[in-house]
Amino acid sequence: MTCFREPSGARVLSVEAGPARTDPLAHLRAQEERLVAADALPGYRKLDISALDVFDGGALWECSWENAAGERVHSIRLLANTSAGHAYTVSWLTKEFDWQVNAAYFVMIRQSFTPTL
Repeated sequence: MTCFREPSGARVLSVEAGPARTDPLAHLRAQEERLVAADALPGYRKLDISALDVFDGGALWECSWENAAGERVHSIRLLANTSAGHAYTVSWLTKEFDWQVNAAYFVMIRQSFTPTL
């Protein structure tokens, strides 16, 4: 996993490579269930989990929760399979207060993302 964090802010972009998922939507739902059950996302609010028609299949998970500092954060995670049998998870996280301003950056990230494998 590679993470890029804004030095003086709370925006974080991460990209993780891994094996392709037979069902990306089911994989994200299982992650949601595991994290909520472990109380790893205090104040969790699901906004969307849905399948996406990207590359060789994908899914999107958008949610918000309170981080360890007590700030409400907003995250969107894109899981995309490639034809080479790999998957990439691209995640974008900001403070909830700043989400509307920063959501456009995820659109740009998503449109410009090209898998290498």
